[in-house]
Amino acid sequence: MPMNPEENGKEQGTAEDSAEMRQGLIPHMRAAGVAVGLTSSLTALSVRAIGRPLPVPGDHWLLRFHFLPYWAQLTVNSAFYGYLVFLGISFFRLAQGRERVVVVGSFLGFLFYPFEPFVAPPAVIAMRNVSAAAHAVALLAALDIFLRTVRRQRGADSD
Repeated sequence: MPMNPEENGKEQGTAEDSAEMRQGLIPHMRAAGVAVGLTSSLTALSVRAIGRPLPVPGDHWLLRFHFLPYWAQLTVNSAFYGYLVFLGISFFRLAQGRERVVVVGSFLGFLFYPFEPFVAPPAVIAMRNVSAAAHAVALLAALDIFLRTVRRQRGADSD
């Protein structure tokens, strides 16, 4: 039973109400601009990485602490990688619609990077190509979100 008398005629917890209340990760034009900037830099870095030399078999740490023993580096990097995966899943769950494309495309390169030293060179090249393509798709989705936000804001300003 609703506590507020005005809510007596409304259904509680419909999907439309929750979708209207949630704004997603990119609610306004400034956030869309930041998303375009970040995904464009990630795209540029991943395209540049295609021509980079293949990884050296001992150089596979996300965080490099040369003063730590091997087991400590493994522990710290595993925890950090797990945290990155947790962030990727959390951002994916918070995102809506095209924002999810931006999140997946952005995190794909981070997921591939630690495995590069452990796979064959053709697989590294394929992983880098997939990462660059995913970042490019994320950039296109971020640009689409930005342009839709600008159009929506201009429509609201003219009213």
